Amino acid sequence: MAIKFPDSITQNNSNYITVSAIDGDVQGIYFVDTIAERDAVGNADIALDNHRALGTVVFVGTVGYIYEGANLTDIEWADATNWITFGSSGGTFATLADTDVSNLNAGDTVVFDGTNLVSKDDRLETTVTTDALTNLDTFLIADYQSAVYSYSLKGSHSRAGQVIIDYDGVSTVEVTDISTNPIGTDANPPEFEASVTGTTLLLRLVNGNGYIFKAQATRI
Repeated sequence: MAIKFPDSITQNNSNYITVSAIDGDVQGIYFVDTIAERDAVGNADIALDNHRALGTVVFVGTVGYIYEGANLTDIEWADATNWITFGSSGGTFATLADTDVSNLNAGDTVVFDGTNLVSKDDRLETTVTTDALTNLDTFLIADYQSAVYSYSLKGSHSRAGQVIIDYDGVSTVEVTDISTNPIGTDANPPEFEASVTGTTLLLRLVNGNGYIFKAQATRI
């Protein structure tokens, strides 16, 4: 039974609450068991059309949803894209505002591109099949002129470390490899090289046939 009061209600006894949202519905806050029940709130019921409101919160079990549709029509109300998820489970990165997750993959980092939060895959993995120079990473020098790679090499021997490359923006490229002592032996161990080709800075590996290169890249 709905009760309407012309003014706010207060409780003289501080040990008791006036309205319990958990025990029932408060205008703009609802508790249901399924998405279908959420979509049916106020559905085709003119007498109860005020059950719907922009910004309505509906809990489906322990997962909360906020309605951000353009209007309160049945079509808009039942459109899952108009509900933003929050709560103890079911929330995703995609529910954050100003977020582009069109290329989001497990293990990606998140960066701010000046407008949105975007996913960024800084992981590298290359299986090298030749001892000739093999490209491991390339990027435009207009975007970055230095990079640090935390890496591992697995093949005839195994080692891990950091390789650092730096370009002065004119003609000189430096590369430094700081690593653990190799585990195993290789008469001609892999070595890193860096070079500029046109507008691109490259990290390369020589003598790497049979090795697997994995790295987390930080481009600066």
